[in-house]
Amino acid sequence: MAEREIVTATDRQVVAVVATKNRKNILVNAISSIEAQSLRPDLVVIVGERNSDFEDSIDFTDLRILLITNKRTANLSGAINTAVQTVLELGFQPDITYLAMLDDDDRWDPNYLQKCVAASSNGEDWVVSGIKRYEDPSAEGIDLTIPVKLSTFAFLTGNPHVQGSNLFVKLSTLLRAGCFDENLESTTDRDVGIRLCNLNAIRIVFIQEHLVHHNAYGKDRLSTPKSRVKTNGLVQFYRKYSPIMSVEERCKFLNRAYSLFQCDPTDFQPSVGVQNS
Repeated sequence: MAEREIVTATDRQVVAVVATKNRKNILVNAISSIEAQSLRPDLVVIVGERNSDFEDSIDFTDLRILLITNKRTANLSGAINTAVQTVLELGFQPDITYLAMLDDDDRWDPNYLQKCVAASSNGEDWVVSGIKRYEDPSAEGIDLTIPVKLSTFAFLTGNPHVQGSNLFVKLSTLLRAGCFDENLESTTDRDVGIRLCNLNAIRIVFIQEHLVHHNAYGKDRLSTPKSRVKTNGLVQFYRKYSPIMSVEERCKFLNRAYSLFQCDPTDFQPSVGVQNS
């Protein structure tokens, strides 16, 4: 492993954020991924819905880890916003602090943070790298396409392969975008992508390497077709953005929702309850 670098408060600081719920066996792998980074984060914030979500899961690491429980809406967005609030309360400076999100069932290439920090050397707002997708534990990863630019059109009509685990964004920029929408039970990555793209003079840099390993299998996933939480998220997303969608954007969104998730967002009422996974 390459020698670890140090990022000081006068340069940039990196905070890794992991939201989890009742998946300690998986969380251990995510933490190991962070520990293996050639550039270690200044802080790792792990957010659970209850203390039992992360008990006994960090005994093996010497990372600087803060374990907190979600104090906001009981979903993924509430957990991440709780982490953001905590980072601010700890005194991290938004203009020099970057948040690196990692889903509890994903992992990073050992050089992920180092390359993201290098790519943001001029104070860029948002760094996007490629994702390798795994359909089952024994399958080889699939290299997803890496965007060379981003727009609201890309997020309104589909997922341009920007999601939780490859979101590396300046804290001040995420604050300007309004953080995560706690009214959405899923589809949160596309929503925050739209609001980031709508910011004035946002600077995005793309790393044309597949540095994030995304596990697209297992139970209790926010993306599970026909699930209540995925259906609710698509309905809520459509209600939020359909007024500004063009006819083309609306058709593409609805066709994708039906073909991938067997959901017609125009014909559903969101069911009661929230879920985070």
